[in-house]
Amino acid sequence: MEEKKKKSILTLIIVDAILLLLVLMYIFDMIRASTFSLQLGYSEGDHTFTEWLADGNPGEIYVQLKDGSGKPVVGHSVYALVEAGDGQFESNRAITDEEGKLTFVFTVPEKKQAIWEYTAQKSEIRIYDEDNSVFFLVPKTRHLTISYKPIAD
Repeated sequence: MEEKKKKSILTLIIVDAILLLLVLMYIFDMIRASTFSLQLGYSEGDHTFTEWLADGNPGEIYVQLKDGSGKPVVGHSVYALVEAGDGQFESNRAITDEEGKLTFVFTVPEKKQAIWEYTAQKSEIRIYDEDNSVFFLVPKTRHLTISYKPIAD
C-alpha cells in the first residue's frame, strides 16, 4: 500500500509540474505578444478613404509591425478579418517585409440602393499578428472600424 501511495504522489507531482510549465509558457507568450506594436493606416485618394470605399473602389490598409525596441519585424504572418458589416479583403493573410510592413486591399460592395446615399455603412475589422508567440497562439490584435458613405451623384 505504501508503494501505491508513493506512485500516486509522484504522479500528482509530475502532473502539477507539467501544468505549471504550461502556465509559465502561456504567460511568457502573453508578455512577448504585449511587446509588439501593430500600427494601421490607410490610403487617401482624391476623396477621403471612406468615400473612396463607398463608391466601390478598393482601398489599401497599411500595417507595420515593430518589436518592443521599435525595430521592424520581418517575416511575420498577419491575418485580417472582417468581423461585422460589409467588405472583404483581396487576401486575408500577408507576410511582413524587411521594413515590417504589408498591405491589405479592402473593398466594399458598390452602391446599389438609394438608401446608401442617406445612411453610412460600417465594417468592423480585426488585424492579427499570428507569429508573435512561441508556444501558444496569443496574437497581437488591432481593431479598425470603417464607416463609409457614398458620394452623392
